[in-house]
Amino acid sequence: MDYFSMGDIPQEKMRFVESGENLEVSFPQCVRCEYNAGSRACEMLAEKPVEYMSNEEKCPMRKKTRKGV
Repeated sequence: MDYFSMGDIPQEKMRFVESGENLEVSFPQCVRCEYNAGSRACEMLAEKPVEYMSNEEKCPMRKKTRKGV
């Protein structure tokens, strides 16, 4: 099967095939923050607000690490 034709893939399995044009990857601003203490915890805030983790609002406590972007 030709990788790009996808003519042989049944319709129900097409939803698991991604093409580069509709794929978006984003990282939370917490990733390279000095105060990041896990997926839902922060050293400055008891629990990270969803607005900060989804980058809807800028976190006022964010401090970039030396390697940070």
